[in-house]
Amino acid sequence: MPRKTKKQKLLAEYHRKLKLLNESVVSRPLPQPPQNEDPRPKIETKPSERQTFVTPKPTTMTVDRNELSYFFSDLKKSFILIAIIFAVEISLYFARIIK
Repeated sequence: MPRKTKKQKLLAEYHRKLKLLNESVVSRPLPQPPQNEDPRPKIETKPSERQTFVTPKPTTMTVDRNELSYFFSDLKKSFILIAIIFAVEISLYFARIIK
């Protein structure tokens, strides 16, 4: 007897779930609310009891000028260091080719 393929297994699982779903729908009828009563409960609230929800205003993030100056000075130092490293690598490359 050949083995089932993945597609056949998925189809079999789908059929099982479908069968269980059909059985559960048939076996459990939905309860019906009484016809003489209103299905929604009435809730009476006084105007003073109503709650008002206040959404908090988003806070703006303030950045100090010193922090910005530190950031840009560090960024400038990083670019200078990267340029020096590239220059050394290029000079070593050409020095190796010449020898």
